[in-house]
Amino acid sequence: MNKRMRSKLFAILTVISLLLLVTSGCIRTHTYGGGVYTGEWKNGVPNGYGKFVYSEDVIYEGQWKDGKLHGQGTAIGYEGTRFEGEWKYGKLDGYGTKTDNGNTYVGEFKKGLMDGKGTLTMADGTTYVGTFANDLYVGP
Repeated sequence: MNKRMRSKLFAILTVISLLLLVTSGCIRTHTYGGGVYTGEWKNGVPNGYGKFVYSEDVIYEGQWKDGKLHGQGTAIGYEGTRFEGEWKYGKLDGYGTKTDNGNTYVGEFKKGLMDGKGTLTMADGTTYVGTFANDLYVGP
């Protein structure tokens, strides 16, 4: 087999492999939840790694499980609100970072709320280090 024939065969096999990946559900672009999801798809919902774009301002990129944010990921919301860390069933849960209106919290979350050990630095420079419960600072 000459070099030209091998090159054509390689190109054909590459195209076939990509088509198999896309049609098997491994990687897919799909309208989902009012936005566009590109990533791994299983049982009719996002599963695995993917990116969801709701609008120019609302984007999530990371792990999914059964159609929900689950695993490591980053969400960017309206006006630059940013959530990064461990997600469980659609909410930050575990260690993560939340930045909103110039305030930054780094620490533990439970069901989307600051809950556990963490550090909250306010836009004016005031810093709270210690324990948080249900999104409130409890104390050192």
